[in-house]
Amino acid sequence: MMISGSVYRCVQAALVAAACGSVRAAAAADEQEYTIRATAGPVTDRPGLRCEGTADLPDFSVLSLQVYFGAASRDRELQSRAVTVEKGRFSRELLVFPERNLSGTYVLRVGFNPAIQAATVRKALGSQTGPLRTELHFQLGSRSDFKEERRRISDRLAGEIRATAPLADELARHFEAGGSEKTLPERLRRALRHVDSGQRALEYKALGLEEIAGPGLRRLRDMALRVAQGAEKRETLSLATRRYLDRLTPEDALVRAANELRTILGEALRSAGDERARARKKFTEGLLALDSRLPRTLHGDLVRLAAASRAFFDADPREAERLRADLDRELEKLIDDINDL
Repeated sequence: MMISGSVYRCVQAALVAAACGSVRAAAAADEQEYTIRATAGPVTDRPGLRCEGTADLPDFSVLSLQVYFGAASRDRELQSRAVTVEKGRFSRELLVFPERNLSGTYVLRVGFNPAIQAATVRKALGSQTGPLRTELHFQLGSRSDFKEERRRISDRLAGEIRATAPLADELARHFEAGGSEKTLPERLRRALRHVDSGQRALEYKALGLEEIAGPGLRRLRDMALRVAQGAEKRETLSLATRRYLDRLTPEDALVRAANELRTILGEALRSAGDERARARKKFTEGLLALDSRLPRTLHGDLVRLAAASRAFFDADPREAERLRADLDRELEKLIDDINDL
């Protein structure tokens, strides 16, 4: 499906129409109003996107095309290209992912900057023409397709992260056998300096994982080398690996935290007096910690949990057993909502 959008030059005040992705402004009586209309969608028989449209700009005007995944933000573009307007039309194919398009939401910005146009174009425009820009949003595949893709990519990167521990073992065996960094086998050298490129690198950037896949993996591999040389404790590598895995799949860490609350409820049922008070404090601290990491859309789930927990901790043992079932249902709903993020 092709998505349309229009943008009009802004002279003074602009009205942003979010529904159609357009910006319109009335031109002064002696000024011409310029328009860009664009559509964007996937190429059908191979990887890539196509942007095409019309513009009443002078011939040989150059438009900028910027492709984003998920949302448009500074330094997050996956590709930046230019296209030339000829006879009022423009068209450009964009090979964002070289092997296969990634399922998910794409954002395409089409822009026109009069300051960088050729002299003949600037002359035809006149001195009062300002920049133009439209933003098109379109979806490839379904929400479930995107979640499956995200899980596939995250699992692959998680495998690379976990591989640093076996790498440290192999390096240690090399050094224990009398080897040195200079005599490292080529296979281990490649493992230490490997950098993902092409499709993999673009997928990591699309999902915001390039910091983990790039500098993060390099830090872990450098740490594996120091562990093998005895200059770093193995526990340090294990902790660093855990931190990166939690960053990679934050929903998994959130689910673990929610399950820990369930464990605390079980401990509270088996305790009384000061022990029960400590369990209550631990549960409250767990709720607060979880709230600081959850998106605001799930705040209501935690409010319901907090309200139900007050009655649970104040109840006698028999009533607490019944109320725990209610809390379990609330926790199960929270876990389901986290998995749907």
